[in-house]
Amino acid sequence: MTPEIFQRIEPAVTVYSGRQFVDPQNAAREVLMAVPSMTPDGVESALAARARLRPMTELPAADPIASLRGRAFTIRAEFEKSNRKFTYEAAVRLTDDPLQPFWLLDWRVK
Repeated sequence: MTPEIFQRIEPAVTVYSGRQFVDPQNAAREVLMAVPSMTPDGVESALAARARLRPMTELPAADPIASLRGRAFTIRAEFEKSNRKFTYEAAVRLTDDPLQPFWLLDWRVK
């Protein structure tokens, strides 16, 4: 794989989900299109259904973090200082443990 190919596919690649299958509630269009059983119409239907459900899922829950436990996220921070741009990325997984609320899976300086 070349760096150019990796740059093109990187937004659709999930490394830290801990799940064996694609999550259709979160997967990008390109990922859904790669699922063998999905058709273009099926992908568009799934994305439309997800868009209709999003406002309901954004309502505050009794424990808003509960639905996120076990999920992995990439956090990207960018800032400029003295005309230099700094970019940091961290991949974290939320846990159930209040003493260690997340696991640091990866850290990069770009």
